[in-house]
Amino acid sequence: MMTTRIENGHWTYPRKASFSDKDFGDDHPFYSHDGKRLYFLSSRPVNGAAVPQYEKRTWYLERTKNGWSEPKFCEELPIPAGPRVTFLTFSFDRDGNYYYATDGDIYCSRFLGGKYSVPEKLGSGINTEKVEMSPLISPGGDYMIYLSGAPVGPCVSFRNRDGSWTQAMSLADMIPGRPFNFSLTGDYLMIGGDRWVDAKMIEQLKPKE
Repeated sequence: MMTTRIENGHWTYPRKASFSDKDFGDDHPFYSHDGKRLYFLSSRPVNGAAVPQYEKRTWYLERTKNGWSEPKFCEELPIPAGPRVTFLTFSFDRDGNYYYATDGDIYCSRFLGGKYSVPEKLGSGINTEKVEMSPLISPGGDYMIYLSGAPVGPCVSFRNRDGSWTQAMSLADMIPGRPFNFSLTGDYLMIGGDRWVDAKMIEQLKPKE
């Protein structure tokens, strides 16, 4: 993973993040909404034991007075094991609820009483018989942007008052191509790390109550 910062009004040349190691395939960074943690995926050993081939686990850094802590494994997350498990991005809402994709479906593990609950597969408004992945939950948990298999490409689904999800709405006209990750940064939705659109377009699509 690389890092860059704004100095004198310009972005600096990207440099390797001090904590990252290409041998472990570190990728998909995600900041907590309070900015105190930086999560990322990695195949680095867990408690000295190698991770199965093609699998990755969620790690994090904690912000300190001098920068960032050493990488720590997210032991509290209910991460399933097995050779078919794949994580193609993940995200947290403001309350710490954890959304991730595995085996072609999107799940949520809620943060309740200081612990993560048993993961629940999201309903048919989001998950289909095709492959869904790359979930980006909004800070308030009221909508999710993700890659869908039906309709194919980037979609958005909104949470109803009863906790269910609306049927997927295609964003293909607004987000061309098939990006594998999304990130909300203030007023913008970053797409694939090198494009952006105005995040207000999502609010404009929200069903009227």
